[in-house]
Order: sequence, then C-alpha cells, then structure tokens
Amino acid sequence: MATTAEHMTELAMKLRLSKLASEKLAQRAAESGQDVAAVASDLIEQAVTRPTVDEALASFRKQVAESGMSDEQLDDFFRGEIEAHRKERKAKSA
Repeated sequence: MATTAEHMTELAMKLRLSKLASEKLAQRAAESGQDVAAVASDLIEQAVTRPTVDEALASFRKQVAESGMSDEQLDDFFRGEIEAHRKERKAKSA
C-alpha cells in the first residue's frame, strides 16, 4: 500500500547499528538509488506495520483451541496433510 506524504510523520532519531548492519543498509541504499534514511524508513515501516507471528497465528490458535484437539491429534493431522501433499507432488512428477 503506497503511503502519501500527507499520511507521513517525520521523526528525527539516532540509530545504533552494528558495522555490518550499517554497511548492508548503505549497500541497499546504493542498489536502490535511494538515500540511507529513505531505505531505513522503509524497513522500519515494514517491520512495525507487519503483523507479529502471534497476531498472524491468533485466529488459527483460536480455531485449534475451540476444536478440542490435543497436541498429539494436531500433530497427527499435520503429518497426514504433509504426507498427502508429498504423495500428490510425487504423482504429478511421475
């Protein structure tokens, strides 16, 4: 989703980065033709607006809890699904 300038807030801050991270940030900036601040801003924007793993899995975890399945049953279910997928892929490649 593109963000327009009117929806942006400018923050002045110092970042403490390792030498390696600083070098990689500079490399990304050079490769993209942007300045380091723009690349850092994009990375921070992505990091803080992307759902956390817990947020992404919340609905799934709720469904599992409501299903009453034990950890062992859930494990068996997924092992069965993985095996079915492998068989399907093998059949397609044969």
